[in-house]
Parts: sequence; structure tokens; C-alpha cells
Amino acid sequence: KAKDYSKEREFHERFSEDFPNDSYVYYSLTLITPDVPMREIDFVVVCPLGIVTIELKNGRWRVKKNIWEFYNVRARD
Repeated sequence: KAKDYSKEREFHERFSEDFPNDSYVYYSLTLITPDVPMREIDFVVVCPLGIVTIELKNGRWRVKKNIWEFYNVRARD
């Protein structure tokens, strides 16, 4: 019931739509390792070509001609 203020949920929905049907997008996975008690991976994409992990950072994102890009508001690029 907590409000998710991050863009991760929005990206999960978009990734789920944009990746082919034989791909699986996992969101907010928690790993417990011996050296660090807990870490989180924002996204793991599993597809026939391999496995990709994606870590989102705060900032502005937009889609232009079906290409995701980071948008620097201050530099306008």
C-alpha cells in the first residue's frame, strides 16, 4: 500500500510492453549475499539473447522514436 514515487513501476510497464513476448522482465529483485546483507537490482530482463540487468538512476527519461534516452533538463540535451 506504500506509494511508489520512483519511475521504476512506469519503466516496468513500458519494458514489459516493449520487449518481445519471449522475454521476461523482473522488477525490484532483492539479493542477499555473504558480504552485503541486502542489495536490490532494479530490473532483470531474461530473453533468448541473454540476461540483462538495469539500474535506474534519478533523472529525466523520455522516449523519442522508440528509443529511451536520459534527458538533462539543465543542459537541454
